[in-house]
This record gives sequence, C-alpha cells and structure tokens, in this order.
Amino acid sequence: MQISISRHGRRLVISTCAAAALAAAAAPAPAQAAPVTSGLRVEAGGVVVTSASYPTDTQSFATDTSKPACGGTGQMKTVTGPTALGLLGSASAVDADLRPVRISDKFSFGLLVCGIGSFPATDSAFWLYKVNHVAPEVGSDAFKLAGGEDVLFYLQDTARNRNTGDELVVDAPARSRPGEVEITVSAYGFNGTRKPAAGAKVLAGASSVTTDAAGRARVRLTGSQTLRAGRSGDIPSAPVRVCVAKDLDDCPAVRGRRIYGGEGADRLKGTPGADVIRSGGGNDRVDVRGGEADRVRCGKGARDRVRLDGADRSTGDCEIVNGRRRAPKRR
Repeated sequence: MQISISRHGRRLVISTCAAAALAAAAAPAPAQAAPVTSGLRVEAGGVVVTSASYPTDTQSFATDTSKPACGGTGQMKTVTGPTALGLLGSASAVDADLRPVRISDKFSFGLLVCGIGSFPATDSAFWLYKVNHVAPEVGSDAFKLAGGEDVLFYLQDTARNRNTGDELVVDAPARSRPGEVEITVSAYGFNGTRKPAAGAKVLAGASSVTTDAAGRARVRLTGSQTLRAGRSGDIPSAPVRVCVAKDLDDCPAVRGRRIYGGEGADRLKGTPGADVIRSGGGNDRVDVRGGEADRVRCGKGARDRVRLDGADRSTGDCEIVNGRRRAPKRR
C-alpha cells in the first residue's frame, strides 16, 4: 500500500487525515500538466531495483485481478499529470526489472501498488512510498510532482522486519584522495524528521564500519567505491559513489545522476554533476551544458538534439549536436 498508515502490530489502519486528503484528490483533475523529470528509487528485500531519474506525465494502468495481493477489477485506470505513481509506471517502460507494476483498485479511495517486478505484496508485506524523505498523506496516484523530487517506493516486510523503520541517508564527499573519508548517516522518520543514525553499518566493498552516536564514521578507501548504509529494520540508504584518485581533478567535484528518457519526445536537462543520460525513443532534446563532464546516449529518434560543452560527450546516434547535424548514423 502507498497510503498514510498507523501500524498496530501487524495490522495497518488508514488514518483519518489520509482518508480526507484522498477524498479531496478525487475531485476533477485540472488540465494535463507538462512532463517532468524526478528521481526514483525502488527498494525491496535488500535489493535496489532501480535508482535513476525518469520523465513522466499521464499514465494508464491495467489493474491486477490476482489474489490475495491485488484483487483489482482488471479495468484500465488513468492517472492524470505527473504523479509519484505515474513516475513508477514511466520507469517500468524503460527498466524491465520494474515490470510488471501491479496496481489494485479494490479500495474506493485510490490506486494501490501491490507488486513491483519480482516483489509482490503479501499479507505481511506492503508497498509504501516517500517523497523527499517524507511519507505523504495521499496515495501515490494523487501526489503531484513538480520535477526534481526524489521518490522512494519500498516494500515494508513486517514478518522479516525489513524496511519497517527509518530511511537511512549517507552523506559522503563526491571525491577523495586515497585514505580515510569521514561520512555521516542520517535517519529520516515517517514524517521526515531527521536524526543521527547511530549504530548503522556502512558497507564499502568487502569492508564495513559502524557509525558512532552522532551518525559519523571514517571509511578507508584505496580506490573508487560505492557506500551503502544499513541498520536492523531500517530502509537501507541509496548507494553513494565516491570517486578516489591521487589527483582530485581526475574526479568530478559533484556527483551526477543516471537519467533515462522514454519512448516519446523527451526534454532532458542535466544536473550540475557528472550525469549519464540515455534519451530513449522519440525526437529528444537534451541539454547538459554547465557542470561536470556528462555522457549522452541518444535513442531511436531521427532528430535527437543535444547541447554540450566542455568535456561532455555524446554517442553517434545523436543527430544534431550544438545545432550542427552529424552524418547519418548506420542502422
């Protein structure tokens, strides 16, 4: 489920505040908004199913009739405008690991996620979501995105005590020379309240360290490494990459993102970091000017336009680069 809940043992109860907000969301939808791009992470069973940014707008879902997890009607349901649920649907069109996204309409107050990829909901495991570390008091079909949010869908497994507590976040430098690096791990509660994550284990390859009472730890790195923090019952942190080099200029000063386009004509904008962008199908427009060195790969569109500067690079399937047409690509 992706609704505001209060947990009493293994029973989930819909809060009155959430019910009122969901009822308000049932009002007629405004005119369709323009597509936006937001970050999405899906966490289940200790596995990061995806962690990237995707464009999204209005999405349609065939509700799942399978029981007991879903029990929907099988009807098509349309979610208008960019929403948290729509972002999940858009991402699933690009990333096969997210398919199928199972949706239920068995409740009158909105659509519920009852399965993502190979992780179905069960009697003791429920799909929940957060936006910018806060659990909204509306369903993911009613939460409108403006662009730039970080959306987290996670499978809360009460029987195994997985993802039942706080959301962990690692704060680490984007680059470092070989040696010890100080990192901080924070824990975000259901309402977004932040506190130090004492006793969290931070994995760096084959080694690990444990945070102190202030959520701090020192990690020794001899080469570039991905850090990930965990603690019993809590939602593990997103993987955080630290680039390690003797000369710091060999590493980007700002961590970038993976950004994926869909099959339509997308407009994708890079971040200040070193991004990796795959624009997908359609005649896309990609702008990565400014910031760190980016890498752009275009898709099947016949007129993909890319704006680059500095050390940015694009593949040969980007037809128009900085206003100049390239030679036709071989198919």
